[in-house]
Amino acid sequence: MFKKRGLLILLLGLLKKLVVLSFFVFSGDGWAQKTKHLHFKILDQTMVWEKFVEQETSLKSQAIQLDPAGRTVLTQTFWFAALEGASLEVEKIAGKTRIRVSKIFANSRTNTSGISLFSDVEYAREVYIHQGSFTPLFLNKDGQLLDDLIDAQVRVLIENSGQKGC
Repeated sequence: MFKKRGLLILLLGLLKKLVVLSFFVFSGDGWAQKTKHLHFKILDQTMVWEKFVEQETSLKSQAIQLDPAGRTVLTQTFWFAALEGASLEVEKIAGKTRIRVSKIFANSRTNTSGISLFSDVEYAREVYIHQGSFTPLFLNKDGQLLDDLIDAQVRVLIENSGQKGC
């Protein structure tokens, strides 16, 4: 009787540990750090948006403006609404073009009551990266918005440079 009860308690303890372990394994966000999301990745604690175009373009490396105007206000965070620009780097590799956007930043803005939302330039890595991984805010909300905004800006730049196909 006592052996059966002890064995049952042992099995229940093992089952509990197995359920907890399977939660972390199958949840995707358990122990693993999320360092890639959409076109974004973390390189040397810096947030980078990267996309390859199947042909070479005449697009040049440059500073780009990122303006979230026209996006739904309710879906934006304060940082995203204050977005200003980034650095676009273009690299030609074996008939393809790698487009990399980094140094994404928001600039000081004030709200309607005159209170400054940011003291100075604030980079995306300071808001969206914590302990080498993307933050839940980025993964669940701002990541898709920022990806769409950068992708649209890059498409416009490619079209204006005389090439199609992004």
